[in-house]
Amino acid sequence: MTEWTSDFAEFLREIAETTYPEPRTDGHTKLTRTMLAKVAPLMRRGGIALDVGCGRGPALEWFAEQKIHAIGITINASDLAACENVGFLVEHCDQNDIKQPDGFFSLVWARHVLEHSVCPMWTLREYRRVLEPGGLLYVEVPGPDTPCQHEQNQNHFSVFGWKAWHFLLTKSGFDVKECAQIDLETSVGGDRYFYFIATKK
Repeated sequence: MTEWTSDFAEFLREIAETTYPEPRTDGHTKLTRTMLAKVAPLMRRGGIALDVGCGRGPALEWFAEQKIHAIGITINASDLAACENVGFLVEHCDQNDIKQPDGFFSLVWARHVLEHSVCPMWTLREYRRVLEPGGLLYVEVPGPDTPCQHEQNQNHFSVFGWKAWHFLLTKSGFDVKECAQIDLETSVGGDRYFYFIATKK
């Protein structure tokens, strides 16, 4: 029988130390607001949202405008300070070990963070743990094999096709309600993202 050690936890700590700040860009901010307007109305009224890997807070800003209580998490000190400076509620927290108790959130918003996970099925399990029964999950990830070469990003460890993500979500205890591809143009050519709207089974 395998004897597990703390080596994996130490590995995750080493990965966390390689993060970089996520400055706002017009394109990402616009897409964030577009998708939030589509997803947030589906969450339970009066519920709390979790913004995973909140960056400089574009989603938190939208939640605040809509009077939706939201908490952001990040492991990047620069992003944490930037969010706190404008009054957002943000915690220094890894997406693989979320501090809140089981069933705390009505919505987990995970836009462009799962590709940073070295063990995405564990990460999805953690998202599911903190969601209330029937709670809503939004996942958006970059697609593989584009001119943007997301696989080569220093902090991208899980850049998969949409079928692989769909199966991982299902295996992790989610019911996928909608999935689609987002096509966009960049300075280096065409790019694609995949998004999934799912509920906790």
